[in-house]
Amino acid sequence: MITGILDYRDDTLLITTLKNGIYLLHDSQFIRKPTLADPIFNNDRIYCAVNVNKNEFAVGTTSGGCFIINLDGKLIQTISRTEGLQNNNILCLFLDKNQNLWMGLDNGIDMTAYNTAIKRILPDKRNQLAGYAVRLIGGKLYIGTSDGLYSVPVDPNNPDLSFSKGDFARIANTGGQVWHVNEVNNEILMGHHEGSFAIRDNQAYPLLPGVGSWLFSPLPFPENNQLLVGTYNGLQLLQNVGGNVISKGKIEGISESLRFVLFDNENNVWASHPYKGIYKIVLSADKKTLTYKIYTKANGLPSDVNNYVFNIKSKIVVATQKGIYEYNASSDKFVSSNILPPVFNDQPIQYLNEDADGNIWFECDKKVGMIDYRKSMSAETYSILYFPELTNKLVRGFEYIYPYNMGNIFIGAEKGVYHLNLRNYLAHVSPLAVLIGRVKTVGIMDSIIYGGFDDQLNRRADERKISALPNALNSIHFEYSSPQYEQERNIEYSYQLVGFDDQWSTWTKKTEKDYTNLPYGNYTFIVKARTNLGNESRPVSYAFKILPAWYQTVWAYIIYGCIFLALVYALNQWQKEKFLQQQEKYAKEQEHLKYMHQLEMDRNDKEIVKLQNDKLESDVSHKNKELANATMHLVERGKLLSKIKEELLRIQRNTPGLATSADFKRLINTINDAEKNDKHWDQFVSHFDEVYSDYLTALKNKYPTLTATDLKLCAYLRMNLSSKELSQLMNISVRGVEIARYRLRKKLNIATEENLFDFLMNIKMEH
Repeated sequence: MITGILDYRDDTLLITTLKNGIYLLHDSQFIRKPTLADPIFNNDRIYCAVNVNKNEFAVGTTSGGCFIINLDGKLIQTISRTEGLQNNNILCLFLDKNQNLWMGLDNGIDMTAYNTAIKRILPDKRNQLAGYAVRLIGGKLYIGTSDGLYSVPVDPNNPDLSFSKGDFARIANTGGQVWHVNEVNNEILMGHHEGSFAIRDNQAYPLLPGVGSWLFSPLPFPENNQLLVGTYNGLQLLQNVGGNVISKGKIEGISESLRFVLFDNENNVWASHPYKGIYKIVLSADKKTLTYKIYTKANGLPSDVNNYVFNIKSKIVVATQKGIYEYNASSDKFVSSNILPPVFNDQPIQYLNEDADGNIWFECDKKVGMIDYRKSMSAETYSILYFPELTNKLVRGFEYIYPYNMGNIFIGAEKGVYHLNLRNYLAHVSPLAVLIGRVKTVGIMDSIIYGGFDDQLNRRADERKISALPNALNSIHFEYSSPQYEQERNIEYSYQLVGFDDQWSTWTKKTEKDYTNLPYGNYTFIVKARTNLGNESRPVSYAFKILPAWYQTVWAYIIYGCIFLALVYALNQWQKEKFLQQQEKYAKEQEHLKYMHQLEMDRNDKEIVKLQNDKLESDVSHKNKELANATMHLVERGKLLSKIKEELLRIQRNTPGLATSADFKRLINTINDAEKNDKHWDQFVSHFDEVYSDYLTALKNKYPTLTATDLKLCAYLRMNLSSKELSQLMNISVRGVEIARYRLRKKLNIATEENLFDFLMNIKMEH
């Protein structure tokens, strides 16, 4: 049964069969094609095959996984459960345009980025051992792991050693932690947890047994063929004598564990201890003793711990938790380095290594990167390249990078070793694309409105159908990704919702975005992608609009307008009514105030009138008193004159001859004249009119026939004087008073029964 027909060369086809292996079809003849995988194909049936490139093809088997074989029949790579497949039953194979190999399994789909520039090497596929050291020596690739040293033959001329390796073999007697592998004076040396070893004929021979060794550093005296060994308890000396490396013993003076040891230009030894600081060591002439000085925070370093010494750009530098520091010989202190401050600043640095081209490889905050000087015209210009695929992959505290050449960089990892083909990594810049895979509304009822299966995104903007969503579905969820699966970890995305966001978002690895409670309107979601190399995709977009809610429609706004106008009208009427009420209230208040003012005015007027009346009463009382005094004076005067006259008449009667006396007569006449004198009457009339408001004048005007005597009698009667008082005032007898009363009544036409006093009072009231 034929399971695959592939291009081979020219007019030859490669045929895979289910049970009988691989054949070539040429000139209508089948020719058996022997491969190194034939023993596998004898047990595992071939289900499928596909060309990987012009020199290699992949074969999928029933239980052995996938095998990559070149046209010469050599087994290049095995991809099986050991390498991470879900299972080894490969039902079909597919190679996409980016040379990613997709495998259909009996219970899932797997993808391997076969053409990727970063591959993982597992020396022991059964045990994913940590990788601590790598060296390419004499056509073999040596990898020091957490359990032994492994080697595999490789083709040094192959630009990518990851494609030329076979199965690793473990070096005998190397079980345990391997810290270092190096070739010194044509001798392969291994630093091991249990000592220093020489590797000869795939076997380890002890040099410093029982002394854990970190690394080997040749002394800068080639004629001596001496090596300095950093061990768990100080420095040891090795020397190559007649082709054999022998121990020269420990260099006394220090017993600390020294994992980093190097020489400066003045042959000083620099070493570092992660918890005590940086050591500057001076060896004695016989290399048996040493003196040293420890540099700590007191000597310029930012901290006493986590300091690692390296030789970069011919300078002694220290990777610290706050950037790079370098040694200043003039001040004998460490200062912040001016080599690459813009790159690292105050970031924590764990590892530095300078390759043959002057590029600096580093591990910073669990990220692997390279400072690239290849295109620089000076040491001040460079570019920074990070490798996100290797983030968090290195062994923490034991970072290791071995830049053999541009095509082969080896990075120690927690699981094996990673191989980086930098040349292919930089060259593999395929056009980056981004796709919107799903758009759905979220809420009580989720609904997919775009599933990524039509050509709307590829149409011109004016030809696209714009999804119109009801206002209740105004929370939208977008999912997007790039089909560059082999660069999945390198890709970042930036998005913008035109109509809502003012600018593009920051770059992020998230492949979804939610927008909730969007207001109604037109929107366009735009997303783009970029890789760690700066390769940026063309943005893709998805346009949609959210319809207004029923209360946001034109009719709703018309109704709102009508309601608003009605409210304005009602408010206006209410304001008018309120204004009228206020006016009425104000008028009432004004009326009340006016009334109260009037009352106050009336009260004041009454008070004034009362005061005036009181004053008038006082004046009247005063005038009455004056009138009474005047009247009493007249009465008393009349009495006095009458009494004097009576006494004189009595004297006249009792004195004969006195009546004839001229002087006596003259005295009597004087008294008579005094009684008849009206001078006092005029004064009385003046007081009387003031008191009774021109009473006599009014009486005279009403009764012009009244004489002066009548008016005098009316005045005395008005004052309600008695007849006796009237007789004395008028100098007449009481009988004369009665006669005068009678005559006055006649002139005034007063009836007999009417009281004369009341009549006179009424005359005044009528007036």
